[in-house]
Amino acid sequence: MFDEYPDVNEVFAFFENFIGLDNSIDFFKSRGMFFVSLSKSEVAKYGSKIIFGYEDFTEIKSITATKQNYNKISGFLIITRKEIDEVRQVFRVGEVLKEKNSLSIKSVTSDRNNNKIKISYSFERKVPGKMSLISTEERVGTFWVEPTGDEGIQIAIFNHKKNEDYVEIKDIIRKSFARTDEYCDIVPFNLTRYSLENRIELIDAILNHDYDDWTLEEVISIRVKAGEEISEELEDSSELESTQEVTEELEDESEEINGENDVRDLLKGINDAILQGHDLRHNSFVVKCESAGYYFPSVTMRMSHTREAYKIDLEVQFKFRPEMPEITIKNSFIVEDGEVNPYTLNEEFRKSTLDYFFHKIVAMYRSF
Repeated sequence: MFDEYPDVNEVFAFFENFIGLDNSIDFFKSRGMFFVSLSKSEVAKYGSKIIFGYEDFTEIKSITATKQNYNKISGFLIITRKEIDEVRQVFRVGEVLKEKNSLSIKSVTSDRNNNKIKISYSFERKVPGKMSLISTEERVGTFWVEPTGDEGIQIAIFNHKKNEDYVEIKDIIRKSFARTDEYCDIVPFNLTRYSLENRIELIDAILNHDYDDWTLEEVISIRVKAGEEISEELEDSSELESTQEVTEELEDESEEINGENDVRDLLKGINDAILQGHDLRHNSFVVKCESAGYYFPSVTMRMSHTREAYKIDLEVQFKFRPEMPEITIKNSFIVEDGEVNPYTLNEEFRKSTLDYFFHKIVAMYRSF
């Protein structure tokens, strides 16, 4: 609800400060206006001169309520009999795919240079209301579909905020293909398809990979998992506010991780192995874990940029509920005068960094 009509300056400030460039361009494109500028200020300048109605401002506010901070990225494979140009025709703009929450496709655009399809969507979700107990808000999002290089296999990629985005994106794809009676199978990236040995080797490959402009400084944390139930994150206790005891029993009860010393020894052993060019399976604790049926579904790495004064804590996690890989920039820093200080990376840099690591890690995953 709006108490008064926003003036030109307020609209300019809104587009410049509160909406990402991609979302702004998509908003105007849905109204038949095409911006070729790569500057938020230029889009805000021209956009602020347009006369908007109540519904326009309502949609603008819904975009800011769910705007993407590009801290996470995920995806899955789409197995079809279609190539990327044909896949675009499957998605219909404006079609309501689920009546329950008004799930619909808002726009479908092609990036000919990068051979990608960009799909914007919206759905309604219940939230605590300001004027009533429960109200409905429109949630908007975007995902990309691009070829993998293998015939009939595409990959869907998205920067999500909540797991519900993942669910709705899968429904968009499934229902869009079902409407056309075209074959489609969604294949998640999970570790359960691999042997225990390959699961450990995949994490080993991730830790030892050459990431061009990024180098691994240290492993911040690693998660140990047995079966589907036992999961414990092991972190260097020096980073915790209070002493944390971590106990993980193995099949041989005489052998266990017990307390902060074992946690520190585990991380130190893994970091030493990486620095010395050894793989994880040379580490005595890793050998113990593997023999007991344990593996590592998640690892957090401190990465340092070789050309910029940036560092990030990058978490690579293979989730089980829902089944999806999730790559997250948990923290970011800048090095100034020899000191490492917290720092917020700009949106485009975060987005491109996540996209880079996602493609690298997916390529490693698919190579096993």
